[in-house]
Amino acid sequence: MAAAGDHLQVALDPVRAALRKLPPSLDAEVRDLCTRAAAIWSTAKDRIADGAGAALVRDGVLKTLEVAAKSAEVVPTGSSEAELAQRVADLDQRIAAATDGEVKAQYQAARAAVGDQQRYREHIRQGRERLVARMHNHVAALEKFELAATGLEAARAASSGAAVQQLEELSHDVAASGEALLELEIGETKPSAGAA
Repeated sequence: MAAAGDHLQVALDPVRAALRKLPPSLDAEVRDLCTRAAAIWSTAKDRIADGAGAALVRDGVLKTLEVAAKSAEVVPTGSSEAELAQRVADLDQRIAAATDGEVKAQYQAARAAVGDQQRYREHIRQGRERLVARMHNHVAALEKFELAATGLEAARAASSGAAVQQLEELSHDVAASGEALLELEIGETKPSAGAA
């Protein structure tokens, strides 16, 4: 039996493994993008004869799944947007009613801190919205690349240099989209001091 084990090889699909590791807390839209990206890999790995092209698709799909997993880690804590808005309204009333200078100053400081929380929440929301938009763009570029790569065999048979050039351009689009996803990972940027 030991001899049989020496010859047994298990080929693990890194995309399937990454898909299984996604946190259950992913929202439906991001999970759908991950499923679409994994489906691209599922068909592309067998259809794309070019090893470099298949590796590009695999790496693009893995990057999509990695960014999606990181996006689930960023969940705003503390008060909700509605609670913050209510606190702002309450503090504004207290500031207007305050007759003591120290009391008024403390309420104003509290109001400023709650305003900062609102800005941070908005920054997180915008970052997530940008991330989802980039993921849509990235998945669409992967779909486009997969389609072009699948047709490459026919293009090569017809000796069309234009099709090969188009595929190279699509490769650059997929690579650039992957780099853009890296730049937009949630939590890496902070609100600018001018926004405060």
